[in-house]
This record gives sequence, structure tokens and C-alpha cells, in this order.
Amino acid sequence: MLKMFLAGCVAILYFTGCAQQPKPVQHVVETVHIEGKRWQLMSFGNHAMVVPQNAWMLLHNERYEGFAGCNGLGGSYEKDGKTIHFAMDPHTMLACPDIKGENEFRKRLLEVDAYDFEDGMLVLKRNGEKSLLFMEFEK
Repeated sequence: MLKMFLAGCVAILYFTGCAQQPKPVQHVVETVHIEGKRWQLMSFGNHAMVVPQNAWMLLHNERYEGFAGCNGLGGSYEKDGKTIHFAMDPHTMLACPDIKGENEFRKRLLEVDAYDFEDGMLVLKRNGEKSLLFMEFEK
């Protein structure tokens, strides 16, 4: 009787040891690419200032170009993971009737240090706070 009991225990241990172990769950992270898309400026984060009408930017091959509301803008950028930094090329500026929003856009662009995606929007952040929010421009 004891031999049958031990044989049964060995059989149970053998078969449970051979059972397939569950594989670890792999989380699939959807990567949204920021390059090659035209991003329309929607807001200055939590700031109530009105954004320049039709302000946008396009990022491609570590360069960006765009429109700040009255004047064009462009320069280079570096990104690594979720960090991003912009540098602006020298440029001439037209005299515009209301340049406050354009100046704010330029200033904030140079200050951002990270990016993320929230609710389908590209969010450029400074010190963890939302600074510039963009929507992908639909043609």
C-alpha cells in the first residue's frame, strides 16, 4: 500500500513537472512616430493664451520646419527615448500685428525636454508639465 502511495506521488510530481509553464505576458507598446507628420499646434498646455492660427511643424531626419503664425520656423532637434530638445536656426522675422502667441510658441519649443502621446495628441513637456499640445494634421 505504501509502495502504491509513493508511486502515485512520484507520478503526480513527474507529470506536473512536465506540464508547460505559463509564458510571461508580453506587453505590446504601440509606437507612434512623430517624424514625417505635420503637427498642428492646439494649445499651450494649461496656459490660457490663444495659440497662433495655423501654427504647425513637421519633423524629419533630426530637422524641423513649420509656421509659427506669421513667420516660418525651423531648426534641428535631438530625441532619445522620450526626451527631445529643439534648437532654432537663425532667421528673419516679419513685423506682425500680434506676435505674442508666436513668441510664446518659439520660447516653449526651445524649453521642452520630453514628449509623450495622450488622447491622440503629441504632448511636448517641460519638467514633466504639458507645454505644447499638437494634433496630427489631417490632409
